[in-house]
Amino acid sequence: MPEPRRRRAFNVERDLTRRRDETFGSGWDEVTSSIEPLSNVTVGVEEITITLDVPFVDQKQVRVQIHGKDVLEVYAKTKRTVRFDDLGIKHRSGEFTCYRALVNLPGPVDGARATHRLKRGILEIRLPKLR
Repeated sequence: MPEPRRRRAFNVERDLTRRRDETFGSGWDEVTSSIEPLSNVTVGVEEITITLDVPFVDQKQVRVQIHGKDVLEVYAKTKRTVRFDDLGIKHRSGEFTCYRALVNLPGPVDGARATHRLKRGILEIRLPKLR
């Protein structure tokens, strides 16, 4: 016996809401006081370059790890607690103490030869591709 039409419409609405939240989520985790930074992935012939916007971070507080061959995790602790108001965000209140990002890489990389540098709040990570 088929489900009533009303039930199916509810399932579609729930699925769309879940997908919207996954795609357009705030990136802010109140429990861990972390936020997902803005990022950009550039694919070159020999390497993949990821840039992340991480203001108020000290170079010594950055941790970059590669899980498997195609997932990058970045954790960077801020020098102080940052309020959204400090960044000019007026429509939301809150604060965070670290940045955390999981980036799915477009291909396998050599994690042993990965390099990163922080300059003026921009973290640049260079990951050589596996051949």
